[in-house]
Amino acid sequence: MRPERKPGDREDFSETLFGNAGVKTSSSNGEATISFGLNDGVSTFRVFADAIEEDGALGSETLGIKSVQPFYAEAKLPLEVTTDDQIPLPINL
Repeated sequence: MRPERKPGDREDFSETLFGNAGVKTSSSNGEATISFGLNDGVSTFRVFADAIEEDGALGSETLGIKSVQPFYAEAKLPLEVTTDDQIPLPINL
């Protein structure tokens, strides 16, 4: 994630978010933990992981991470209305 990023920015649409060919797993449980920031896209990102055991066995996994951005809607209503006025108010989100 960019250090100067401000909330609400939508400028960074990098395709590769994290890459590391040398993550070492724990010898006690075989797990590894990584962390990375997402880009500004509202999308689903695919995570690919491959592993090789000491005896040469191979493994892989793929999963999706959903990235969402909060948003709000503000209806712009007429400043003046009277009784029995009908106001068509189409809202698209």
